[in-house]
Amino acid sequence: MKYFLACVLFLAGCFAQRNEVVQKDSLSYLLFSGSYQGASFSAYKENAPVYDSVKIQANQKYSIAPGTYRIEVRHKGEIITNRLLFFSDGQTQEIRLP
Repeated sequence: MKYFLACVLFLAGCFAQRNEVVQKDSLSYLLFSGSYQGASFSAYKENAPVYDSVKIQANQKYSIAPGTYRIEVRHKGEIITNRLLFFSDGQTQEIRLP
């Protein structure tokens, strides 16, 4: 009888309902990889600068609000990357540099 009761309680616990709420991060992130030595980037949203000539650092994620941005990467004064990117909530966009 004890074993039967223990099994019933165990099975009841297995089928118990569990509710949880997962909230996504409302920020997005920009990450650079590749050859970024001496490079800097600018990010523009509707032609307004969000980041302006920020030196790219190793393994650094740059937080950015969700939306559409134009990302410009410069090296020695020359534009090496110019992209239009859309960021959604909690997303990390990686830009690989040549």
